[in-house]
Amino acid sequence: MNHEFFKPEQETVHEAAVLLGKTFIQRTDMFASQLEDGRYVTIKEPLAERHLTLHLEGHITLGAYILASDSTTRIMALDADGENGLVDLANLSFELDREGIPTYLETSRRGGHLWFFLEQPHEGMQVRAFGKGLMDAHKVEGVELYPKQDRLYGGPGSLVRLPFGRHKLTGQRYPFIHRNGAWLAPTVKEQIQVLSTHQSVPENVFGA
Repeated sequence: MNHEFFKPEQETVHEAAVLLGKTFIQRTDMFASQLEDGRYVTIKEPLAERHLTLHLEGHITLGAYILASDSTTRIMALDADGENGLVDLANLSFELDREGIPTYLETSRRGGHLWFFLEQPHEGMQVRAFGKGLMDAHKVEGVELYPKQDRLYGGPGSLVRLPFGRHKLTGQRYPFIHRNGAWLAPTVKEQIQVLSTHQSVPENVFGA
């Protein structure tokens, strides 16, 4: 990745960390941290602002649990790996946009993630039903839907790498992009600012 994507000396990392947390974090009573082999471990202590700052600075890499402790969420993600994963998600994003469903496309190590933001928290079961409905309607196959659980039963549930962290296996950060491949914004800070003012899936569309 172009080193211009992240310039900590030119950005207010603290402010970006706050916005990142408000945009993607669903629970703060615990968090996940990525190991050198790419696996994640649960850290059973409160997620603090300093952890988000360390994540952006590249000292640790956090995983974002999709469900809050009450089994609700205001985010949903589709994860597509493989050679055409990112292209497939870009095409799906275009189709959904025509239906009034805004999405945000993130590159990843093996493909991409397509993020959806909801206007308010909904139960995991409802979010999964919405996601499955979209996947069925658009004949989407070979894609993982997050959250993976309807509700939590003891454990913290599924997670996705928190955006903009340095992947432990590759040492790379992965930007959000437009469907044409252009970056959503030139720097991490600017991308986070765009995402913090995201468009959400309208309630009348979510509940249709």
